[in-house]
Formats: sequence, C-alpha cells, structure tokens
Amino acid sequence: MIPCKVNGLKLKFILDTGASDVSISQTEAQFMLKNGYLNKEDIGEKEYYTLANGNIAEGVIINLREIEIGGIILKNIKASIILEQKAPLLLGQTALQKLGAYKIIENKLILEDYLATKEKSNIIDEKNGFKTLKLGTPLDNLPSFFKTSECSINKNTNVATCNIKDAPIELKTVFDIKMDLLIANLDLNAKTMIGIQLIKRYRTVVQSENPTFPIMKDYKDLIVMYSKALGIKPDFFSTDELNSMNIASTEGGYAYWKGSDVILTVGTVIKDIKLTEDYKPEYFFELKINYMKNEGETTDSILKKF
Repeated sequence: MIPCKVNGLKLKFILDTGASDVSISQTEAQFMLKNGYLNKEDIGEKEYYTLANGNIAEGVIINLREIEIGGIILKNIKASIILEQKAPLLLGQTALQKLGAYKIIENKLILEDYLATKEKSNIIDEKNGFKTLKLGTPLDNLPSFFKTSECSINKNTNVATCNIKDAPIELKTVFDIKMDLLIANLDLNAKTMIGIQLIKRYRTVVQSENPTFPIMKDYKDLIVMYSKALGIKPDFFSTDELNSMNIASTEGGYAYWKGSDVILTVGTVIKDIKLTEDYKPEYFFELKINYMKNEGETTDSILKKF
C-alpha cells in the first residue's frame, strides 16, 4: 500500500503497474465530492474499463488536481472512478509514468530518477550563465551581434530587455531543443548583463478529447537533461499537466536550481487561448529558460518572474 495525499486527502493506494489510470471507488469519490476534495469541474465523461479479472466495469474520468507521493507533488493526474462501492484504490500509470524510474524493495516504493537526493554542487555558479554568455559581463565586452538587438527600457529600474535577434543558432539551442528567442537583461546603471532568457513558442489546436501538448514533453526533457548535466536535483519542481478538461486554469510547470550566486529556472506559460474558424480551441504557450543572479530569492519571488 502506497500512502498518498489526493487534493490534500490522505489515502492509501495499491501499486498497480498494469493499470492505465489511477482509480478510486465510488465510495471514496462520493466522500471527496461531499467534503470538497473534488468539485464538479474535476468530473468528466463515462468510460469502460477492463478489470484484472477480465470483467468490464463502468467508470467516470476525473481530474485529480494534486497527488503527493513521498514528498513529490504531481499536478492534474487523469484518474477514473470505478462505479463499484468496493473497488480498490489503484496507483496506475497516469501517476507512475511521471515519477520516472523506481524500484519496489520490501514492499516499499523507492524513487530513483532525477528527483533523487544528491549532494548539491556549485556547478551553476561556476557556469555563471548560458554557454559563452556570462552574467556580469560588462556591456562593452558583449559580442558584436548584440549591437543589432531590439531593446525596451524599464524607466523605474533602468534595465533594458533586449531581443538578441542576430545571435548564432548555437546560442538559441538548449541541448537538442531549438528556441525561438534569446533575450538579455542589461543593467544600464551597473553597465553589466544581469539576466539571460531563452523562449520557445508553441501553438496547439485541440482536435480530440485527449490531445498531446509538445511543450510538456520538451519541458520534462529539459528537467531531465539539466539535472543530469548539473548532477543535482531541482530545488523546486512541479508539473501542472495540460489536459483538455482544465487547461484554461492550469498554472503550468516550474522548476529551478539555485546556486549561491546564480539561479536557473525552467517553466511553461499559457499566453493566449483562441478559437479557430471551425471553433476548435487554439492554445499558445511559451517555454522559458532563465539564468539570473541570486539576490536572496525565495520560491515565490522566483516564480513571479515567469
């Protein structure tokens, strides 16, 4: 039995690698709905499921806004209510696939992936930026392609935000992901570069009830690749999975690694929602990577900068 918190409610699940979804019984669902752990917006359509004994059972698709397993928080997990009073609570693949590698040792679930605890290193501070672009570089020493940048200036802070449109392609490539924009933040008082941002834009038209969102694959891949490259877990990690049931209210995924002097952040943002000519939802997203100086930042202050 795996102890979990579902929308804040403590429950114990049977680990079932053969189950496609997380599932709960009608009894638990009624209790959760009555006590505010589920709301009407979380409940979707009916589906039919094949049980372990081969029987077909009727169920209802639901969205679990949050499942906490061993201190790891998973957002917006597809689950099902099996319309039987005594159906077991199953921890299936819709949750397990987000946990990465794991082992079962003496009836304990041992998580092994990039969220495993490792000793913190100062590699983020040593790198001090992205590839050849380093935080703290004097403006006079910036590469020549900065001269054709398009900049706007915040008059309150005297910080310029510049689109480095003529940057070479290698400075717009993170691992194997091609980014659309390279942005630099320049402190005009200190005359140094204080921030680096890379942005990739996505447009997704929802054609079905269970669409895929390429931005989430790239986001998760970046978390894995950065964790391996840095040799440390994120100081903060969350994933608010995108799905067609509640995409308009999702907050997206966020992660950051914090050194003594430098912070690296990765996050997803919904920029706009429109309708196509044939009335299909059209979503616009941005995947953002930020390198910035650590000025005593807290989790709240970091996330506000997305």
